[in-house]
Amino acid sequence: MINITDLLQFVRPYYESKDIMHDLSHVERVLKTANRLGKPMKAK
Repeated sequence: MINITDLLQFVRPYYESKDIMHDLSHVERVLKTANRLGKPMKAK
């Protein structure tokens, strides 16, 4: 399993001067969405 903290620390220098659509906050939003999509849904 990938350690997210280590991954973010590794990629941070590459994203420091990027625009808002490609900066580190965008990467964090994509990770958050991917985690949410990976969770089982509850039946209503």
